[in-house]
Amino acid sequence: MDVRQQRAPKPRPRKRVPSTPATYDSDLAQRILEAIPGGVIKVSLRGAISFANSAAVTFLGLSYDDLADLYVDDFRNKVIYENGEQCPVSEYPISKCLSTGQPQPSTTLGVQRPDGAIRWGIFTALPAHDRTGNLSGAVVTFVDITERHRAEDALRESEERYRQLVELCPDGILIHTDGTLLFVNKALAEILGAKSPDELIGTPVIDIVHPDSREIVLRRIREIETGTPATPWMELKLVRKDGSAVQIEAAARPFTLQGRNAVQVLVRDITFRKRAEHERDQLFKQVESARAHLEELSRRLVDVQEAERRRIARELHDHVGQELTALKLTLDRFGAQGASSAQAITDAQSQVNQLVNLVRQMSLDLRPIMLDDLGLLPALHWHLDRYFAMSGVRVNFKHSGVTDRRFPSEIETAAYRIVQEALTNVVRHSRAQEVIVRLWTTDKTLSVQVEDLGVGFDRDAAISAHISSGLSGMRERAALLGGRLSIESTPGSGTHLTAEFPINDHNISTDEQNSHLVG
Repeated sequence: MDVRQQRAPKPRPRKRVPSTPATYDSDLAQRILEAIPGGVIKVSLRGAISFANSAAVTFLGLSYDDLADLYVDDFRNKVIYENGEQCPVSEYPISKCLSTGQPQPSTTLGVQRPDGAIRWGIFTALPAHDRTGNLSGAVVTFVDITERHRAEDALRESEERYRQLVELCPDGILIHTDGTLLFVNKALAEILGAKSPDELIGTPVIDIVHPDSREIVLRRIREIETGTPATPWMELKLVRKDGSAVQIEAAARPFTLQGRNAVQVLVRDITFRKRAEHERDQLFKQVESARAHLEELSRRLVDVQEAERRRIARELHDHVGQELTALKLTLDRFGAQGASSAQAITDAQSQVNQLVNLVRQMSLDLRPIMLDDLGLLPALHWHLDRYFAMSGVRVNFKHSGVTDRRFPSEIETAAYRIVQEALTNVVRHSRAQEVIVRLWTTDKTLSVQVEDLGVGFDRDAAISAHISSGLSGMRERAALLGGRLSIESTPGSGTHLTAEFPINDHNISTDEQNSHLVG
């Protein structure tokens, strides 16, 4: 039979109409119950709720009127354990207390409110007796721990996220206290060649450190213990289970774990990075070697080119020139013997003279003989005089420290060719009427400069557009000998070209210096 039909109408709790004698339900007792922060509910032997304080009303989300009509059984399917499973009515602390007449220990349960929210509390139940000592009902008390429970859930979720993050992290992570491994993630176990993290737990930290790095690690541990600032990342060597070394970088941070000082270390395997750096260094060395080889080939090419020019110039001078000279002398003899053929011979002599001059000019253009025989300074004097005669551009030649000095042949050739090319550019592009050429030397360098006050040009645009092979050639000549070429020019302000070559007097033979002095 429905127990609700058997119960007599009972007053609502707020009206404070006692269902038991006034001595057991005094106004003072109710005031005390209303004042305490915990919930208090009284039920009869049949499970009918006869009293609830304000804390209980707030906890359950019901009104006093609602509670006045409820039984314990009305909370069926609304109470859960901490694991989320339903708690049967028979397992409620109040139900067990009514059935056994014995106090029930604290139990954590969740109660679903009418709005669907779950409130958590710690419940206890005590039996209630009448004046004759017979069981008359029970009192359930509870403390609302909803906020604490939520914080614990959030903490568990945070710990779970951290655990997953640590386990999924590709870098190794370890925690040690007092120098002993307390935690190791899977990644570090793999780095050290262990079958599982458990194989490393309890191992002294220093045992996994390579002997080459132990002093560094011990010093870092002391720094952490004393709070001394240190570099966050440092490169170390660890020892794998098979005894091999593995290169890593590590960062350590102290923290408190369960009231104890602990250190968390992030370990990153840099074996592949170190290997890549080594391969990069090797490749860089190969590139540098190839570049040096290319420069040597370019230098040899210039030397061969100059040597070939020298040979052709001498051939033109020694053979073709001599033959033409002999022919001229023969024609001179014929011209002296008779007047009938004098005009024809005179014309032939004129042609031969032109050929002689042409061959001489070709020979000098290929390579002036005096550059090899007399040196840079006389060769430049001759070239500047010839340049003025051919172009009409005045040249102010200034030199210092080069009189009676010889320099390595390749440096003299490069300096001469740069001056030659720079003066050619003045005639072609600058439209200047005067040029200043400077030549000077120090203990370590030979420098040459060509300055004009012509129209100038956009240096960067010319170099980037590769429109001037002459500039590139001059720069390459200087670079091949370890020197450098600088060009300063802007449209409308002329041009300054300076070449500087390293020299070493020990590379110049004394015989060569003494045998080519200019008197």
